[in-house]
Amino acid sequence: MPSSSLPVECGLCLAKTPYGEMVDLLWCGHLLCRECVHRTAVNSTTYIIHCPVASEGGAPCNSCIQESALETVLTAQEQRRRKTLAEQSS
Repeated sequence: MPSSSLPVECGLCLAKTPYGEMVDLLWCGHLLCRECVHRTAVNSTTYIIHCPVASEGGAPCNSCIQESALETVLTAQEQRRRKTLAEQSS
């Protein structure tokens, strides 16, 4: 694991961000900055949120972003909105 202050590239926006401020998407291994995870989550119209990183061929990763990662970037109000989406899809 790199030092928490070592800058690494966000897999989506390509911004250099200290490793300690990145979100590690455990199921696919992509590293995204908190802003990209937040933007992806708040723009989603579904409870399940997928990794927005595209593969070299252009196909989306589509791995689910784990709940623990979302909890680190969403406000309480945004988390309630996701809960409402989950209830509507049940």
